[in-house]
Amino acid sequence: INIRKATMDDCDRIYEINVKDFKYEYPYEVTKSNLEKVLNKDDHVVFVAEDEGKIIGYIEARDHIAIYAPELKDVMALVVSEEARHKGVGKKLMDTVIEWAKKDGAQGVRLTTREDRVIAHKFYEDYGFEMSKIQKNFKMMF
Repeated sequence: INIRKATMDDCDRIYEINVKDFKYEYPYEVTKSNLEKVLNKDDHVVFVAEDEGKIIGYIEARDHIAIYAPELKDVMALVVSEEARHKGVGKKLMDTVIEWAKKDGAQGVRLTTREDRVIAHKFYEDYGFEMSKIQKNFKMMF
């Protein structure tokens, strides 16, 4: 398994994994546009996992800086294709973000996950994350 920074050439496979394995049906053109924006930011990373040249997962993370808390990195997504799960791919992706966070001076990593993703919760707990709170998320679209 090879872990590397994502490029725009990875967009098709990232989109496919989002739809098939993450169950997020988001328009391809918006995914492509957002990936391009993310790849051009210094405070945002996307790493992909490859097996024999095929992308089998990715992790997206960004800075989480607030005036009321220590500087952290925020994992936005960690997705491994169904056929590659339980083979250490998620751990390798998370290891890469942890290394990035430490090198960049962050004091830790945070993430949120949906309540129904029980298998993901176990992965995070086994990795060493501790649940810090239960909260509701609100958004306003325009």
